[in-house]
Amino acid sequence: MTNFTKHFKIKEFNCKDGTPVPPQYLPNAKKVADQLEVLRAALGGRPIIITSGYRTPEHNKKVGGVGGSAHLTASAADIVVRGIPPAQVAATIEKLIDAGKMQEGGIGIYKTFVHYDIRGTRARWDSTKKNGGSTTGVSPTLPNNSEGNEDQAGEQLTPTTPDSPPANDDNKKNYTPYLIAAGVLVLGGIGYYIYKKK
Repeated sequence: MTNFTKHFKIKEFNCKDGTPVPPQYLPNAKKVADQLEVLRAALGGRPIIITSGYRTPEHNKKVGGVGGSAHLTASAADIVVRGIPPAQVAATIEKLIDAGKMQEGGIGIYKTFVHYDIRGTRARWDSTKKNGGSTTGVSPTLPNNSEGNEDQAGEQLTPTTPDSPPANDDNKKNYTPYLIAAGVLVLGGIGYYIYKKK
């Protein structure tokens, strides 16, 4: 067997140091490949390039990944779709997950690629934002290389639910209507007090 699926070969998931995916992790890599086939179809059949799949512990450490990285069990892939910005690829994955067509997992947006993993729980981060854009309560500082380091943002994060508020500066916007209403009430109260005092 040389192919996992119609468009993804086993060797595409091999570690960049030349180590093949260990037999015990082949089912994980196959699951990732199956999910990427769904994404490819949703993107009109555009080829998906896997820039990082399985990693040995040594290679993972070398590229700055953390100990619990999904790459260590071939449960993740860093991907590029030429001609489609990473944020758009990530948004498509999100829509497919919401529609029940792709497995829930981690989605990380980087300057040149997207990280997707099949952890089974929700985790989102965006390294292109000031604080990493994590929706898991962590504000990492992230490099933008496609061979690792996304783990610093995503692999050890606490899972979130779709209702979890983002842990970034955008959260302040959520309170704006309440602050305005409170300000109007206070000013109205002061105005009424001054009016009655006269």
